[in-house]
Amino acid sequence: MAENYRVVFPDGYHGRREAETADKGWLDVEVAFADGSVFPVSFYDPARLRQTIEDEIAGGSLYFTEPNLVILKKVTTSNIELAVKDMVDTGFFDSIEARDGFSGDSGQ
Repeated sequence: MAENYRVVFPDGYHGRREAETADKGWLDVEVAFADGSVFPVSFYDPARLRQTIEDEIAGGSLYFTEPNLVILKKVTTSNIELAVKDMVDTGFFDSIEARDGFSGDSGQ
């Protein structure tokens, strides 16, 4: 899969939303490959993940799940791009199921 991918950020991400992402502590993106496969990935920082889990449990949920969850020290565009590159290089996307199509703004 090497370099035949791109990180697809949510529509309108680049600008104010990008600047606020680190403070919010989470972002959902898609990783789209040249073969058409697309993988949704959720990035959280530890503090936001802890808050989200506590809110779910306090709200009566028995458990918390998040498909394709990745924890970053700080959720920034560059950290997401570095993590995705490493995930591609180490074969992470070979071990999970893709979905078809994509949406969002690749920023390119």
